[in-house]
Amino acid sequence: MNLPRTRRLEDTMRKRRTRYERIIRFVEEKPFVTLDAFLKKYPEIPSSTYHSTLNKLDRHGLLEKNVNAKRRTVYRKANQFSIESAIDTLRKANREPKLRKAMSLEEVVRDAVKDIVDPVTKLTFTQMQIDIEVKEKEPGFVEIDFAPAFCPMATELSKYIQNAASQICDIRKFSVCCSGNIPRIKTPSKEVRQ
Repeated sequence: MNLPRTRRLEDTMRKRRTRYERIIRFVEEKPFVTLDAFLKKYPEIPSSTYHSTLNKLDRHGLLEKNVNAKRRTVYRKANQFSIESAIDTLRKANREPKLRKAMSLEEVVRDAVKDIVDPVTKLTFTQMQIDIEVKEKEPGFVEIDFAPAFCPMATELSKYIQNAASQICDIRKFSVCCSGNIPRIKTPSKEVRQ
């Protein structure tokens, strides 16, 4: 039952990985990178993927972003840029779980949720030692329960969890519940549009 789900997740991640590896190799070849030059070589990759990938690398200090006189964005490699560091940065930024054979949907969700960063403390759920309980009620329907200590940002954290859960390919419906706060916060089940 879990094998086809794992296979679909692997296919999705493989497609994403090949896209950003092409982008990284293109950046490695040239001293300056523009969208026009990129689209001439790789017209099948959307410009939004190009920009989001390079913006992530810019935020992590691997690229420098400049706007030229024609108001076009030009990216330039920083000194610490390497293919390995760029791939590793994107893997972490995309919260790509490391798959094992026959990884269950619960494990994939738990991996995606544990790396969410609290915007106030700048710590991940793992670093804050927030308990995360994930249950697959029925195929494609997941219930996520998290229990932080009293936290005024609990509703905001539940939105981050919802966002992370909605990006997992095999979830059709999910529910997020925060049991650490008084009163207990429970968001209604959401359908994920495929």
